[in-house]
Amino acid sequence: MRVEVARPAQTQLAKLPPDLHLQILRELQTLGEDPFPGPPKSKRLVGFKVPTFRLRIGDYRAVYRIIEDVIVILAVVARKDLDRIIRGLK
Repeated sequence: MRVEVARPAQTQLAKLPPDLHLQILRELQTLGEDPFPGPPKSKRLVGFKVPTFRLRIGDYRAVYRIIEDVIVILAVVARKDLDRIIRGLK
């Protein structure tokens, strides 16, 4: 599968320190090989009409959807901001 990073997620990634930015990008690329790495690393979020998932990357979380054969990264945020971002996606 192909992994695409949406514009808001690109902006969020650009604000991170370079080493953390690279670490997160590496983790996101692994989704192309295994889009469902299983708990606790990946989890399906409830309350969405379109299946939406959360990927745990240290203290950060990536929110993504799978559309046909493309994994779209919607957001990359600190764990503490995840609830606010999820409410905005619903």
